[in-house]
Amino acid sequence: MMSISRFVRSLRPVAGWWNAPLPNFLIAGASRSGTASLWNYLRRHPDVFMPDQKEVGFFDDDRFFELGIDAYRRRFSGWNGEAAIGEATPRYFTSGILRDSVGDYSYCPDDDSAARVADLIPDVKSILSLRDPVRRAFSQYQKRRVKGTELAVTFRQAIEEELDGRRLPQRDPRCLVYANQYSRHVQRWFRCFPSSQVKIIVFEAWTKDPTATYFDLCGFLNISVDYPVPEFAVHNSALTVARRHRSRKTVGLDIASLEEETYTDIWKVFQPDVIKLEQMLGYRVSEKWGQWCQA
Repeated sequence: MMSISRFVRSLRPVAGWWNAPLPNFLIAGASRSGTASLWNYLRRHPDVFMPDQKEVGFFDDDRFFELGIDAYRRRFSGWNGEAAIGEATPRYFTSGILRDSVGDYSYCPDDDSAARVADLIPDVKSILSLRDPVRRAFSQYQKRRVKGTELAVTFRQAIEEELDGRRLPQRDPRCLVYANQYSRHVQRWFRCFPSSQVKIIVFEAWTKDPTATYFDLCGFLNISVDYPVPEFAVHNSALTVARRHRSRKTVGLDIASLEEETYTDIWKVFQPDVIKLEQMLGYRVSEKWGQWCQA
Protein backbone atom coordinates (compact mmCIF):
# COMPACT_ATOMS: atom_id res chain seq x y z
CA MET A 1 0.00 0.00 0.00
CA MET A 2 1.27 3.48 -0.88
CA SER A 3 2.15 5.58 2.17
CA ILE A 4 0.43 8.93 2.68
CA SER A 5 3.64 10.88 2.16
CA ARG A 6 4.37 9.00 -1.09
CA PHE A 7 0.78 9.57 -2.25
CA VAL A 8 1.06 13.30 -1.57
CA ARG A 9 4.34 13.44 -3.51
CA SER A 10 2.67 11.60 -6.41
CA LEU A 11 0.22 14.52 -6.73
CA ARG A 12 3.00 17.06 -7.21
CA PRO A 13 3.32 18.72 -10.61
CA VAL A 14 6.05 17.31 -12.82
CA ALA A 15 8.19 19.71 -14.83
CA GLY A 16 9.31 19.43 -18.40
CA TRP A 17 11.89 21.84 -19.79
CA TRP A 18 9.14 24.26 -20.86
CA ASN A 19 7.65 24.77 -17.40
CA ALA A 20 10.55 23.94 -15.06
CA PRO A 21 10.89 26.35 -12.13
CA LEU A 22 13.90 28.50 -11.44
CA PRO A 23 15.77 27.75 -8.20
CA ASN A 24 14.73 29.34 -4.94
CA PHE A 25 18.07 28.65 -3.28
CA LEU A 26 21.73 28.43 -4.22
CA ILE A 27 24.80 26.98 -2.57
CA ALA A 28 26.89 29.82 -3.93
CA GLY A 29 30.22 29.13 -2.27
CA ALA A 30 32.82 29.10 -1.25
CA SER A 31 34.75 26.41 -3.13
CA ARG A 32 36.93 24.04 -1.06
CA SER A 33 34.62 24.76 1.88
CA GLY A 34 32.48 21.65 1.91
CA THR A 35 30.07 22.63 -0.87
CA ALA A 36 30.17 19.15 -2.47
CA SER A 37 29.37 17.56 0.88
CA LEU A 38 26.62 20.11 1.54
CA TRP A 39 25.10 19.48 -1.91
CA ASN A 40 25.07 15.72 -1.34
CA TYR A 41 23.63 16.25 2.14
CA LEU A 42 20.75 18.58 1.27
CA ARG A 43 19.65 16.95 -1.99
CA ARG A 44 18.63 13.78 -0.11
CA HIS A 45 15.86 15.66 1.69
CA PRO A 46 12.49 14.64 0.17
CA ASP A 47 11.42 18.29 -0.19
CA VAL A 48 14.60 19.35 -2.02
CA PHE A 49 15.29 19.11 -5.73
CA MET A 50 18.80 19.72 -7.05
CA PRO A 51 20.13 18.68 -10.48
CA ASP A 52 22.35 15.60 -10.56
CA GLN A 53 25.22 17.74 -11.82
CA LYS A 54 26.53 19.69 -8.85
CA GLU A 55 27.94 22.76 -10.59
CA VAL A 56 25.49 24.15 -13.10
CA GLY A 57 27.75 27.13 -13.75
CA PHE A 58 25.23 29.44 -15.43
CA PHE A 59 25.72 32.88 -13.91
CA ASP A 60 29.51 32.93 -13.94
CA ASP A 61 30.07 31.69 -17.50
CA ASP A 62 29.08 33.75 -20.55
CA ARG A 63 29.10 30.64 -22.75
CA PHE A 64 25.99 29.48 -20.87
CA PHE A 65 24.59 32.76 -19.57
CA GLU A 66 24.24 34.14 -23.11
CA LEU A 67 21.95 31.19 -23.97
CA GLY A 68 19.29 32.83 -21.82
CA ILE A 69 17.09 31.99 -18.88
CA ASP A 70 15.26 29.15 -20.64
CA ALA A 71 18.54 27.27 -21.02
CA TYR A 72 19.01 27.59 -17.26
CA ARG A 73 15.43 26.53 -16.61
CA ARG A 74 16.04 23.28 -18.50
CA ARG A 75 18.51 22.21 -15.81
CA PHE A 76 15.58 21.86 -13.41
CA SER A 77 13.30 19.85 -15.70
CA GLY A 78 13.45 16.89 -13.31
CA TRP A 79 11.57 18.84 -10.63
CA ASN A 80 8.69 16.87 -9.12
CA GLY A 81 6.98 19.47 -6.96
CA GLU A 82 9.66 19.74 -4.24
CA ALA A 83 9.36 22.93 -2.17
CA ALA A 84 13.06 23.78 -2.27
CA ILE A 85 14.72 23.94 -5.70
CA GLY A 86 18.44 24.60 -5.70
CA GLU A 87 21.82 24.22 -7.31
CA ALA A 88 25.40 24.42 -6.10
CA THR A 89 28.00 26.41 -8.02
CA PRO A 90 30.64 27.71 -5.58
CA ARG A 91 32.28 29.85 -8.26
CA TYR A 92 29.38 32.29 -7.88
CA PHE A 93 30.82 33.44 -4.56
CA THR A 94 33.87 35.40 -5.75
CA SER A 95 32.98 38.95 -6.72
CA GLY A 96 34.01 40.21 -10.14
CA ILE A 97 35.09 36.85 -11.57
CA LEU A 98 33.53 35.41 -14.74
CA ARG A 99 34.35 33.32 -17.79
CA ASP A 100 33.89 35.09 -21.12
CA SER A 101 32.25 33.79 -24.30
CA VAL A 102 35.25 31.64 -25.18
CA GLY A 103 35.82 30.37 -21.65
CA ASP A 104 38.71 32.64 -20.74
CA TYR A 105 39.11 34.29 -17.35
CA SER A 106 37.43 37.68 -17.09
CA TYR A 107 37.29 40.35 -14.36
CA CYS A 108 33.95 42.22 -14.30
CA PRO A 109 33.36 43.95 -10.94
CA ASP A 110 29.98 45.41 -11.98
CA ASP A 111 28.62 42.38 -13.86
CA ASP A 112 29.40 39.33 -11.77
CA SER A 113 27.49 36.29 -10.56
CA ALA A 114 25.83 38.00 -7.59
CA ALA A 115 24.55 40.84 -9.78
CA ARG A 116 23.25 38.45 -12.42
CA VAL A 117 21.51 36.26 -9.87
CA ALA A 118 19.86 39.32 -8.30
CA ASP A 119 18.64 40.48 -11.70
CA LEU A 120 17.09 37.17 -12.79
CA ILE A 121 15.98 35.53 -9.50
CA PRO A 122 15.89 38.38 -6.93
CA ASP A 123 13.99 36.35 -4.31
CA VAL A 124 16.47 33.45 -4.26
CA LYS A 125 18.14 32.45 -0.99
CA SER A 126 21.88 31.84 -0.93
CA ILE A 127 23.99 29.66 1.34
CA LEU A 128 27.65 30.68 1.76
CA SER A 129 30.06 28.32 3.52
CA LEU A 130 33.21 30.03 4.79
CA ARG A 131 36.38 28.24 5.84
CA ASP A 132 39.56 29.39 7.60
CA PRO A 133 41.02 31.50 4.75
CA VAL A 134 44.54 30.13 5.15
CA ARG A 135 43.37 26.53 5.02
CA ARG A 136 41.02 27.23 2.14
CA ALA A 137 43.78 28.99 0.20
CA PHE A 138 46.07 26.04 0.85
CA SER A 139 43.39 23.61 -0.31
CA GLN A 140 42.98 25.64 -3.51
CA TYR A 141 46.74 25.59 -3.97
CA GLN A 142 46.81 21.81 -3.46
CA LYS A 143 44.09 21.24 -6.04
CA ARG A 144 45.80 23.39 -8.64
CA ARG A 145 49.14 21.72 -8.05
CA VAL A 146 47.75 18.26 -8.69
CA LYS A 147 45.87 19.52 -11.75
CA GLY A 148 49.06 21.15 -13.06
CA THR A 149 47.65 24.70 -13.19
CA GLU A 150 49.76 26.02 -10.30
CA LEU A 151 53.49 26.41 -10.99
CA ALA A 152 54.58 27.86 -7.63
CA VAL A 153 56.67 25.21 -5.89
CA THR A 154 55.42 26.17 -2.43
CA PHE A 155 52.24 27.62 -0.98
CA ARG A 156 54.22 30.51 0.47
CA GLN A 157 55.63 31.32 -2.97
CA ALA A 158 52.12 31.46 -4.47
CA ILE A 159 51.00 33.92 -1.77
CA GLU A 160 54.12 36.07 -2.12
CA GLU A 161 53.68 36.34 -5.89
CA GLU A 162 50.29 37.90 -5.31
CA LEU A 163 51.46 40.21 -2.52
CA ASP A 164 54.30 41.37 -4.77
CA GLY A 165 51.88 42.25 -7.54
CA ARG A 166 52.91 39.45 -9.88
CA ARG A 167 49.38 38.08 -9.69
CA LEU A 168 46.46 40.48 -9.99
CA PRO A 169 42.78 39.51 -9.82
CA GLN A 170 42.14 41.59 -12.93
CA ARG A 171 44.01 39.07 -15.06
CA ASP A 172 45.07 36.01 -13.05
CA PRO A 173 42.63 33.30 -11.82
CA ARG A 174 45.18 31.97 -9.31
CA CYS A 175 44.84 34.85 -6.84
CA LEU A 176 44.61 33.08 -3.50
CA VAL A 177 44.64 36.23 -1.38
CA TYR A 178 41.89 37.96 -3.33
CA ALA A 179 39.72 34.83 -3.40
CA ASN A 180 39.95 34.46 0.39
CA GLN A 181 39.37 38.05 1.41
CA TYR A 182 35.85 37.17 2.41
CA SER A 183 34.63 40.59 3.47
CA ARG A 184 34.60 41.93 -0.10
CA HIS A 185 32.74 38.91 -1.49
CA VAL A 186 30.20 38.64 1.34
CA GLN A 187 29.62 42.38 1.15
CA ARG A 188 28.88 42.02 -2.57
CA TRP A 189 26.15 39.47 -1.82
CA PHE A 190 24.72 41.70 0.89
CA ARG A 191 24.63 44.61 -1.55
CA CYS A 192 22.70 42.51 -4.05
CA PHE A 193 20.34 40.79 -1.57
CA PRO A 194 18.71 41.47 1.80
CA SER A 195 20.62 39.82 4.63
CA SER A 196 17.55 37.64 5.31
CA GLN A 197 18.21 35.88 1.99
CA VAL A 198 21.87 35.13 2.67
CA LYS A 199 22.86 32.37 5.09
CA ILE A 200 26.46 32.29 6.32
CA ILE A 201 27.69 28.96 7.71
CA VAL A 202 31.20 28.20 8.93
CA PHE A 203 32.90 25.10 7.55
CA GLU A 204 34.72 24.21 10.78
CA ALA A 205 31.45 24.36 12.75
CA TRP A 206 28.98 22.72 10.40
CA THR A 207 31.22 19.80 9.47
CA LYS A 208 31.69 19.10 13.20
CA ASP A 209 27.95 19.14 13.86
CA PRO A 210 26.23 18.61 10.49
CA THR A 211 22.92 17.60 12.06
CA ALA A 212 22.46 20.97 13.77
CA THR A 213 23.32 22.74 10.53
CA TYR A 214 20.91 20.49 8.62
CA PHE A 215 18.04 21.56 10.86
CA ASP A 216 19.13 25.20 10.65
CA LEU A 217 19.15 25.07 6.85
CA CYS A 218 15.77 23.34 6.78
CA GLY A 219 14.42 26.35 8.66
CA PHE A 220 16.16 28.75 6.29
CA LEU A 221 14.68 26.95 3.27
CA ASN A 222 11.24 26.51 4.89
CA ILE A 223 11.20 22.72 4.55
CA SER A 224 10.16 20.05 7.02
CA VAL A 225 12.49 18.63 9.65
CA ASP A 226 10.23 15.61 10.18
CA TYR A 227 12.22 13.31 7.89
CA PRO A 228 15.17 11.17 9.00
CA VAL A 229 18.43 13.10 8.91
CA PRO A 230 20.62 11.71 6.10
CA GLU A 231 24.04 10.37 6.92
CA PHE A 232 26.74 12.98 6.42
CA ALA A 233 29.80 12.13 4.34
CA VAL A 234 32.83 14.11 3.15
CA HIS A 235 33.11 14.56 -0.61
CA ASN A 236 35.81 16.05 -2.85
CA SER A 237 38.59 16.17 -0.26
CA ALA A 238 42.12 17.14 -1.27
CA LEU A 239 43.08 13.46 -1.27
CA THR A 240 40.17 12.63 -3.58
CA VAL A 241 41.21 15.42 -5.94
CA ALA A 242 44.79 14.15 -5.93
CA ARG A 243 43.68 10.64 -6.85
CA ARG A 244 41.39 11.95 -9.57
CA HIS A 245 44.16 13.94 -11.22
CA ARG A 246 47.03 11.57 -10.52
CA SER A 247 49.53 11.51 -13.37
CA ARG A 248 53.26 11.41 -13.95
CA LYS A 249 53.36 15.12 -13.18
CA THR A 250 51.83 14.64 -9.73
CA VAL A 251 53.41 11.40 -8.56
CA GLY A 252 55.57 12.21 -5.55
CA LEU A 253 54.08 15.69 -5.20
CA ASP A 254 53.67 16.62 -1.53
CA ILE A 255 50.23 18.18 -1.17
CA ALA A 256 49.29 16.97 2.28
CA SER A 257 51.01 19.26 4.77
CA LEU A 258 50.77 22.84 5.92
CA GLU A 259 53.54 23.79 8.32
CA GLU A 260 52.80 25.79 11.45
CA GLU A 261 55.24 28.58 10.57
CA THR A 262 53.71 28.99 7.12
CA TYR A 263 50.19 29.00 8.54
CA THR A 264 51.07 31.61 11.16
CA ASP A 265 52.79 33.90 8.67
CA ILE A 266 50.01 33.73 6.09
CA TRP A 267 47.30 34.14 8.73
CA LYS A 268 48.72 37.63 9.28
CA VAL A 269 47.88 38.40 5.65
CA PHE A 270 44.22 37.48 6.14
CA GLN A 271 43.65 38.61 9.74
CA PRO A 272 42.72 42.24 8.92
CA ASP A 273 40.08 41.04 6.47
CA VAL A 274 38.67 38.53 8.96
CA ILE A 275 38.31 41.37 11.47
CA LYS A 276 36.49 43.40 8.80
CA LEU A 277 34.22 40.45 8.05
CA GLU A 278 33.35 40.00 11.71
CA GLN A 279 32.58 43.71 12.07
CA MET A 280 30.28 43.44 9.07
CA LEU A 281 28.47 40.36 10.41
CA GLY A 282 28.43 41.53 14.01
CA TYR A 283 29.77 38.32 15.51
CA ARG A 284 32.90 36.19 15.90
CA VAL A 285 33.07 33.89 12.90
CA SER A 286 35.13 31.07 14.38
CA GLU A 287 37.42 30.64 17.35
CA LYS A 288 39.40 28.11 15.32
CA TRP A 289 40.41 30.55 12.63
CA GLY A 290 43.93 31.77 13.29
CA GLN A 291 44.68 28.91 15.65
CA TRP A 292 47.25 26.41 14.42
CA CYS A 293 46.35 22.76 14.63
CA GLN A 294 47.39 19.78 12.55
CA ALA A 295 44.54 19.22 10.08
